[in-house]
Amino acid sequence: MCGRFALNASAAKVIEHFSLTRNIVLTPRYNIAPNQVVPVIRIAGQLEFLTWGLKPSWLKAEQTGFINARMETLTEKPAFRQAFKKQRCLVVADGYYEWKQIGKIKQPYFICLPQRELFAFAGLWDQDTCAIITKPSVQTALNTVHERMPIILAKDSYAAWLEPKTAVQELQACMQHSALTTLQLFPVTTKMNNPKFDFVECIQPLQ
Repeated sequence: MCGRFALNASAAKVIEHFSLTRNIVLTPRYNIAPNQVVPVIRIAGQLEFLTWGLKPSWLKAEQTGFINARMETLTEKPAFRQAFKKQRCLVVADGYYEWKQIGKIKQPYFICLPQRELFAFAGLWDQDTCAIITKPSVQTALNTVHERMPIILAKDSYAAWLEPKTAVQELQACMQHSALTTLQLFPVTTKMNNPKFDFVECIQPLQ
């Protein structure tokens, strides 16, 4: 799954990477948690903010939104079926977290690209909410921490992912192509287990 992530990149880098058509203001976030607003792209070139926790229109107001959606059941689950057809988005990030139980300690690990480059999770949206799509982990190192991982799209898949008319077969190829991505992970401070702890220490390797 993906229950926390980070976006530390500058606004200039986000604008360049995603070819945004207007200036944006971003504050570095090191510990983004569910039910918070997150940066997404629903229309190519335009960045906006949605609440993390997908709430289909039929979900009752008091019910909790879905933060993740499994790739394997996107076309079957009522919560995701319609969004997968026409309401896809890019969730902007440059790292995420998973946890491993070590004795009595819930040890967090920060996971990112080798040079901490920007990337986009494959996402779904409904109204003003969103979810991140996950799949089985494809790297041995990641499997030692968690058996699932968020889908990180290849940059050349962004346009197809955002296009409402893209065929299901091509969407599946976009999600599978992300398996080629090589990620690194390292343990970080347990202070970030608290979602209110949102400081650069969250993404620094333990000494």
